[in-house]
Amino acid sequence: FGSFPVNGSRQQFNTYIVSGTNNLDPFRNAEAIGQGGAFGAPAVLLPLDAIDEIEVQTNTGAEYGPSGAAVLTTIKSGSPRVHGSLFEFFDNEVLAANNFYNNAFGNPRPEFRNNQFGFTLGGPLSHRSYFFSSYEGQRERVGVTFASRIPTQGEIATATSLVQGAGLPVNGLAAPILAQYPASLGQGPLSFSVIGRSDGNTVTVKGDHQQGQDNISASYVY
Repeated sequence: FGSFPVNGSRQQFNTYIVSGTNNLDPFRNAEAIGQGGAFGAPAVLLPLDAIDEIEVQTNTGAEYGPSGAAVLTTIKSGSPRVHGSLFEFFDNEVLAANNFYNNAFGNPRPEFRNNQFGFTLGGPLSHRSYFFSSYEGQRERVGVTFASRIPTQGEIATATSLVQGAGLPVNGLAAPILAQYPASLGQGPLSFSVIGRSDGNTVTVKGDHQQGQDNISASYVY
């Protein structure tokens, strides 16, 4: 959900709550669901269609601890009638601009595919009990561009003559290292792209039971 300072406090002093449950990463005191987990490792991403409300309180009480702000996220609940939704978000390189290095070297836009898809479903269980569930998957392929430089044959010959002219032997590792450069990339300044992958799945399950004026709720997010 992003990091921001409130009331002069550092961003680490914000408290994040998901349906009444503390959502802080104990390693960095940052939100765990919806952001990176411990040491920036990917954590659970709460699907947008599973969120009922996000409330930000900037003047909080003792219940939220030493907090600059409290970000309270509520997961949707089921209802007496069955309701659901399907969604698909799609993006690719045709809808995106090329980057600076590819333009500089006359290379086309690298491959880019991003599909986010899923569903929500909620409804009644037994008397005054309801369920809500959601699933979201992501399949992403991103061409990551690198700018580099491979020595030309002329540069290699010049460097070799300078070393030999100084009365020094050419390092025996030089030729094997230069041989590792793929000939298909060419020589001199260049840019190239490699494909990065990012796949993820998120499942949310929530149950509610109304007992008089009280509501008992349990949620599971994975």
